[in-house]
Amino acid sequence: MIRGESSTRGRSRLMATVLLGVVLPVGACETREAAESTAGPASAPLAQQAPARERQAYPLRWVFLETNLQVDRETDQAVHLLREAGRLGLNGVVVSDSKFFRLESAGLDTPGSPYQRNVERFLRAARAAEIEVIPVVPAVSMAEGILAYDVNLAAGYPVRDAVFEVHEGVARLVPDPQATLVNGGFEQTDGVRFSGWPLQDRAGVATLPERELARSGRQALRLDPVITAARGPCRVAQRVKVTPQRCYRISVWVQTAELRPAGAFQIAVQSAAPEDGRRLLYQSFEETVKPTQRWRRVDAVFNSLDSTEVNVLFGVWQARVGRAWLDDAELTELGLVNVLRRPGCPLTVRSADGRVTYVEGQDFEPVIDGRLGLAKGWAGSYDRLHTPATLRLRRPLPDGTRLLVSYYHPQVIERQQVDCCLSEDKVYEIFERAFVRMHGFLGEPRRYLLNVSELRTGGSCAACQATGKTPGELLAASVRRMAGIVRRVRADVQLYVWHDMFEPEANAHDDYYLVNGTLAGSWEGLDREIVVIPWKYETRERTLKFFAGRGHEQLVSANFDQVTSASAYLDKWLTSMDATPGVLGIMYTTWHGRYRRLEEFSRALSTRR
Repeated sequence: MIRGESSTRGRSRLMATVLLGVVLPVGACETREAAESTAGPASAPLAQQAPARERQAYPLRWVFLETNLQVDRETDQAVHLLREAGRLGLNGVVVSDSKFFRLESAGLDTPGSPYQRNVERFLRAARAAEIEVIPVVPAVSMAEGILAYDVNLAAGYPVRDAVFEVHEGVARLVPDPQATLVNGGFEQTDGVRFSGWPLQDRAGVATLPERELARSGRQALRLDPVITAARGPCRVAQRVKVTPQRCYRISVWVQTAELRPAGAFQIAVQSAAPEDGRRLLYQSFEETVKPTQRWRRVDAVFNSLDSTEVNVLFGVWQARVGRAWLDDAELTELGLVNVLRRPGCPLTVRSADGRVTYVEGQDFEPVIDGRLGLAKGWAGSYDRLHTPATLRLRRPLPDGTRLLVSYYHPQVIERQQVDCCLSEDKVYEIFERAFVRMHGFLGEPRRYLLNVSELRTGGSCAACQATGKTPGELLAASVRRMAGIVRRVRADVQLYVWHDMFEPEANAHDDYYLVNGTLAGSWEGLDREIVVIPWKYETRERTLKFFAGRGHEQLVSANFDQVTSASAYLDKWLTSMDATPGVLGIMYTTWHGRYRRLEEFSRALSTRR
């Protein structure tokens, strides 16, 4: 019942993390190149007198690093990596540190601050190793760096005409009465089958009643996902009526025993329309559901979008070992949680018949969600559930009066990823201000990696809708705008982008995650001066061919997190690169700090001269 995900990057990382970085001017590499260029005889032809690195087939040989330079130990590790990379002949490091776009808000660039001292230590080490440091600049995807300045700039999704009822001067949500789960307590059974749950995988074997460990009532649902050799999905599901464009919470109590791998337990929601079937919930539960735990409530939040019915699934997917128990599942509507307040996300309150529109500040108090974007205690981090904002009247209405309330909320993807609105001007005002400050702080670097990758949401708020553009067109315009800002600050800058949001057979297509419309055409936002970074090994030849055909130079990102044979893996990458014009180099990439194959990487590259 669950449709497979679109192409995504095969890596694990926190979705709320924003990839930022530091850079040295290109001159950081000039000393070694100058020394190498004088090594040959003076009478050699000009081409032979070029620096050795320029004569290499792939002159850019980089390594990727995520770090937190506010921590002394991580700075020590980063400095060690620079020394090792320099020893192995690499010449660039792309550094991610979420603090670089927060200099203004946190005062981190104060002269003499501990953070500045660590940054300077890192940059000195890069110079000593003759390695250029390339920053990753935050953009509209995974946008904590920008949202830290204004949490209301998140991509918004509409809630239309939620019903509220007045009591003692406060209007409270009247939850959608049709949106309820049948037999959510798993009390009613017909033999080994649970009433109201028409999908029940391997009933009586992998999904069955459990009376000894029920959280409440007579029994619970037990999941034995590996009791047979099949080890397939182990789920129960039912279809539920909902109201389009409403926000819902779904919850279930979960107990586990040695359930692995982490993340095997899932809650899934998708549109039940035969012509749609779109997945509505993208949420990771591996931090919530532990391999072994006592009863704990697990919550998920989704917007119904255009659906009138949804399929709700609970279960375990591809577990290797262990079992789980479920009880007391519920579905209910949410109101005024994570309310966005910006011009492109208007809030309206109307009478039940729609004839009267009440004025905020006159008829009712301003609606402010004080918990919006503060999940971790700092701005730019979002949760899915907290105490709703209050709708308090200034002008009295009789108790029992019903109101229709419309507003917008962000979609929190996987763990805590939230994207920016693509259309609000303030996004780009903040981007420019933060970028200028970072650029000066880091010594006016010449290269940047613009972090437009894995955009999961967008195109649904009033600001985006008013443009009349598709999400692909909006993303193209966004990239042009950000590139223009960077180039106004430094005209000779070289920009890099990940490939995924700009390739039609990767993510630039219809029905991608919760993006409202097609992402096709996003590639039109990349001018030919922008270097593309392909990272998906399985589609490397197709990706390299697509961007080469559009006239882009490319730099490959080779992920070493799950590689068993680095030489074989690199050989296939390099073979594809050899067949593609305009490939500048390759980057050793890890999202888990796995650098043990760095020397093997360097040796493999040494054969490409």
